[in-house]
Amino acid sequence: MTKPAWLTFNSNQVRIARRWPTRLKEFLGAEWRSTALGYSCGVLVGSGANFVRVWAQNSVNVSKATSLLKPYAQLLTTHAPNLPLFLIPLALMLLVAVADTAWRATKSWIQGLTSGAYLWPFLIALTCFWNAAAFSVPRAATAFGASCVALLVGFAFRLWAAVVRERTVDTEAIKLSATESSYSTRDADAPIASWEEDLLSRSAFVQMMADTILVAKPAVIMLRGLFGDGKSSVLNLLRVGIGKRAIVVPFNSWLPNSQQTLVNDLFGDIAAEINRSYFIPGLRRRLRKLASVLAGTVPQLKNLPEILPPYTQRDEIKDLEGVLARVPKRIVVLLDETGCRRTSS
Repeated sequence: MTKPAWLTFNSNQVRIARRWPTRLKEFLGAEWRSTALGYSCGVLVGSGANFVRVWAQNSVNVSKATSLLKPYAQLLTTHAPNLPLFLIPLALMLLVAVADTAWRATKSWIQGLTSGAYLWPFLIALTCFWNAAAFSVPRAATAFGASCVALLVGFAFRLWAAVVRERTVDTEAIKLSATESSYSTRDADAPIASWEEDLLSRSAFVQMMADTILVAKPAVIMLRGLFGDGKSSVLNLLRVGIGKRAIVVPFNSWLPNSQQTLVNDLFGDIAAEINRSYFIPGLRRRLRKLASVLAGTVPQLKNLPEILPPYTQRDEIKDLEGVLARVPKRIVVLLDETGCRRTSS
């Protein structure tokens, strides 16, 4: 009989679970402002929507608006009869984009990556005050209570995510699925990109690197070798092997003119790969700011703009560090440099 998950916690998971009061205090201290702002904005937008609804119920106002817009509608009908054929695909694209963003945002909230401290109070207050024709204390209390419940649910998701991140990784669960190799007509000097092209049986070496990255979790792994030794091939196989278990960011630092914007481009790629699966508001902006800070310490990158004031650097880096630490998957950067290839995570 399989034991429940809470009976198989390791010491780190138990320690995190027992510190929930401290974590709750820190969470509320960091998120209560966002909750209050979301609640206030929801009340404002809901009240505005109610005002528009009441205004539209007045036949005099509707007739004035209709008479004002009628000439423009006739103009479009006469000179742009095919305009709907242009708007319908745009509306479909917008609908798909909104649905994708909503899915990533919900997944990020459930996995503890975002708190939902602004979004849920905003939606709750908007719903409660959408049809509020008069001031109502019960309605306001209901919206406030539901916002507090949403905030606590967000904390529960974040606490559970922190516990899950400390689980003991089973190396048997990350075995790479190397397939049988076959000959190909591709350029023999080009690096391979799949297991089918692996004629040198690199699977054992790639498996060792995957275990090290996903289990031991070192900060940096360096892979050194002479030109043509197959370093790029190993990186390509590693990317294929751990692609479903980690957020893999391939990056070539030897591309033309990349030295001037190395940090900025690298952090931009990291943000793009994370946002493919999750929705973290402001992540790209935060990484660009951090890139600007780091660029000030690298001689080749001193011309980057937007250097943060010194008193904000520590807070910005600490906040970004906390956000990236909550990403459910390991972030692995495959950095390709001139003369060597390295993997860092």
